[in-house]
Amino acid sequence: MVVSRLSVLALAVLALAGCGRDGATSGPGNDVAAMARAFDQVADSVAAAPHAPGDAENAAALHHVAALLRAADSFTPVTITIDGVAHSFLAIAEQIDFPRIGCLPPLIP
Repeated sequence: MVVSRLSVLALAVLALAGCGRDGATSGPGNDVAAMARAFDQVADSVAAAPHAPGDAENAAALHHVAALLRAADSFTPVTITIDGVAHSFLAIAEQIDFPRIGCLPPLIP
């Protein structure tokens, strides 16, 4: 289910954000590779012992987050204030552009 996969992807990004730390956001020595491995491990666990419909899609979404981390090799520190309390997170985003598919006129020989 697309909604489920997108929800898991969003939650995974928030979970990544919840691993907040200070310091460098890219380059050698950062935690991006470790975070990617962690997401792969969680995805493997979800796929190995599914408990609910859609867990296969959820595992695929978590693997996608790991691949995104490896490809980007960086994340951005962000601070979100909730009820006056600042919370620091690490975030990564992905924009996917789908081609616009329109109706073609009928072919008339």
